Amino acid sequence: MSSTSSSTVRVEIPETAGGGWIELHARMTHAEQRRIWRAVKGGDTMDSFEATVAALVVAWDVHDDDGRPIPFPAGARPADGIPIEALDPLPAAAILAAATVGSDIFAARADPNASAASSTGSSPG
Repeated sequence: MSSTSSSTVRVEIPETAGGGWIELHARMTHAEQRRIWRAVKGGDTMDSFEATVAALVVAWDVHDDDGRPIPFPAGARPADGIPIEALDPLPAAAILAAATVGSDIFAARADPNASAASSTGSSPG
């Protein structure tokens, strides 16, 4: 994994999975976090991996088994993420590598459904 800017992180794909890279947002917006949280709570592990990558992906340079580039979805707006189905042609190892980094980014944010800290009712003084 390497940083490409303060706002993105580049995840290197293992050569055994065809090489290349997937670039993710280094920080998560509330909307991205909600999208991932829904998948984590309602699906299985692969659903959460795919939702994490789809929500955070900015760009990629990934190739299929024959060495042909897999195009990044046309018209994708990095701020909005991409449809999960757009990940289908990517090698599973590429998804796993990106999801591992994405999970760290996700873990850095608090649960959006958690209740706020409460006061004990006493005031300093």
